[in-house]
Amino acid sequence: MGSLEARLPQSLLEGLEGAARRRGLSLVEYLASLASEDLEPQERARFYARVALELLDRARVEVDAGKPCAAAEIVWAAASLAVRAYAEVFDGRRLDSRVELDRYAAELARSLGEWIREAWMSVSDMPTYFYEGWCVGERVEQACRYARRLVEELAGRVLGGDHAGRGAKLRVSREE
Repeated sequence: MGSLEARLPQSLLEGLEGAARRRGLSLVEYLASLASEDLEPQERARFYARVALELLDRARVEVDAGKPCAAAEIVWAAASLAVRAYAEVFDGRRLDSRVELDRYAAELARSLGEWIREAWMSVSDMPTYFYEGWCVGERVEQACRYARRLVEELAGRVLGGDHAGRGAKLRVSREE
């Protein structure tokens, strides 16, 4: 079980957040993208799936701690990484934008069931909740519940039931 908490200079954190935002990604998605850029597609997908599962657990911790804004950002990252992983493994597609994610989630709903559309719609506004500070605990909790099935189902298929590494912890925190 591993854990890392890093204190970054404010200018570096702002630079990373700006780079992520310009790409339409959360900071966690951006960091996962950087960490996996030299991996083969299948291995990158497995990495995304493992990170998504870990983030899902972290989002629940943040909700329980009364930190809905942190949970909103994390649950979005978990769901988007799970969808990206699934697309890469099962369709050979690398999804690089929010529009591509939304379109692919609609395709998944048609092929795997409407519950995916409901789950995706529940989490898809979480970036706005986080960036605009609209974090209502009940709404974020609902998104976490919907995301659990989505992430576990898609990541589980990518990993083939192998959830190795699930015990590792990832913590991204911001200094106020």
